[in-house]
Amino acid sequence: MAERTDPSSTLTPAGRTWDAVRMPRSLGAEVRDHLRDQCGPIIVEGGVMTFLVPARTTADHQWPPQAETFGESTYITTPAEVRHTPPGPYWLCSQRRPLTPTSELHGALLAVTGPRPEPPRLAPEHLARLTAYQLTGRSCALCGRLVAGGRLLGLYQVGSSGPLAEPRELRACA
Repeated sequence: MAERTDPSSTLTPAGRTWDAVRMPRSLGAEVRDHLRDQCGPIIVEGGVMTFLVPARTTADHQWPPQAETFGESTYITTPAEVRHTPPGPYWLCSQRRPLTPTSELHGALLAVTGPRPEPPRLAPEHLARLTAYQLTGRSCALCGRLVAGGRLLGLYQVGSSGPLAEPRELRACA
C-alpha cells in the first residue's frame, strides 16, 4: 500500500509491480539516450534519475557503483501522475509506458560507464591542495564537485607523515 508523503508524491514499495534503479541524473540522461525507444517510466528528483524495471529482476545483475537498486522491502518516492516538471519529484517518462527491460537498462548503463581511458595522474603540487572532501572521495579530486560513486583515479599517497602518509583512493566525476 502506498503512503502519502506530500500532496504531489507517494512513498511506494518497490519489488511488487516494479524494481527501481537510481543513478546520478547526468549518467541517467546518457543511459536514457542510449535506450531510446526501450526506455520506460523514469522519475527525476533533484540530482538523481530512477528507472522502473520489472519486479524482482535487479538482483540478477551486477550493477556499476553509480547505480543503486531498490527491490523488495524498499520504498521510493513516486510523483503524482500529473507531475511532469519540478519542483519535487516528477515523471520524465510517463509511468504509463511499459517498464524498461532490466537487461537493456543494465547493458546501456555498462555501455555508458564501460571502459574509459586511463585516468589522469595527479601531480604532487595538485595533491597538496586537495580538500578533506576530495581526500575522502566525497568530491571529485580534479574539479571539487560532489560525486555519487564516481570513477576511481587510483591510490595516492598525499603526505609523508601522519594520516596523509596512508595511500588514499581518490575519485573523479563519472
